[in-house]
Parts: sequence; C-alpha cells; structure tokens
Amino acid sequence: MHNHTTLALKALGNFFIELLYFPIWWYSFGALSLIKKQITFLHNREKSLVILVWIKNIFKPMYEQHDAIRYILSFFARIFQIILRVSYFIILLIASFSIISIWLALPILVVLGIIYQIS
Repeated sequence: MHNHTTLALKALGNFFIELLYFPIWWYSFGALSLIKKQITFLHNREKSLVILVWIKNIFKPMYEQHDAIRYILSFFARIFQIILRVSYFIILLIASFSIISIWLALPILVVLGIIYQIS
C-alpha cells in the first residue's frame, strides 16, 4: 500500500509541475517552434511560386517568339501571373500571422472564458 501512495503522490506532483510549466513552454519553446514552422512554410511557398523568376522575365517574350504581339501578350500574361501569385502569397502571409496570433492569444482566452463561466 505504501508504494501505491508514493507513486500516486509522485504522479500528482509531476502533474502540477507540468501544469505550471505549460505556460512557460507555450510562450517560449512552443511559440518559437510554431514561428519557425511558419517561416519554413512561407519560404517553401515562395520558392514554389517563383515570383522573382516571373518578375525577372517580365520583358522576355514567351516561347522565344520575338514579334510585337508576343511581347505584349507575354508582358500582360506575366503581369497577371505576378498579381495572382503575390496575392496568393499575401493571403498565406496573413494566414500565418493569424495562426501565430491565435497561438499566443488562446491560453489567455481560455483563462478568461473559465473566469467568465465561474463568475
């Protein structure tokens, strides 16, 4: 019986230590990990969208056809692609900032919700 009591007290002590450590982890290591993942995600999306390549080639004709119509069509097609790709990237950027903001606000909102329900 003595071993079970000791084991239960250790488990209870570990639970309270973890409970007290949780906010520290959430706002330090957890937040840093999330931010690093979001930066990696955005970097990979930027690489897959190749926006800088589209900008670099904006004045080059597509399919190496060098008549005036091809220059004009290529220019406007690339402008359209750049606008779409930059817009998509901005949406991803806003979503990433939103995820980070929700991460940071969530524990506070949960505590406020608990306090509101108690009172």
